[in-house]
Amino acid sequence: MIKKLLLYAGKSSNIDYRNTTVFLTEKVAQLTEQIRFKDREKENINMEMNKIKSPLLKELQMKGEELEILRMDLQMLETERVRLSLIEEKLLDVLQLLQQLQSLVGNL
Repeated sequence: MIKKLLLYAGKSSNIDYRNTTVFLTEKVAQLTEQIRFKDREKENINMEMNKIKSPLLKELQMKGEELEILRMDLQMLETERVRLSLIEEKLLDVLQLLQQLQSLVGNL
């Protein structure tokens, strides 16, 4: 196993077993430091992402609330349009009745 590790690391097949432990310990320490560095880097990236994400999520929530208000306004406008159409029909009926009444009065 040690031979494989050393061959993988670029050491020759002539193994100096006295330095093997030191070499492997250094490699483990080096890899451990690289992992710690990557973990810190990941944490920094996550913090930066949260700094960017938080205001965007708030803005998205506000836009959603604005959209809901606009939907309610649109529904109210549609209701008002229907109500005005009904009033218009009634006014046309009243106008027609007034014209009929006027023609009846004119015929008397």
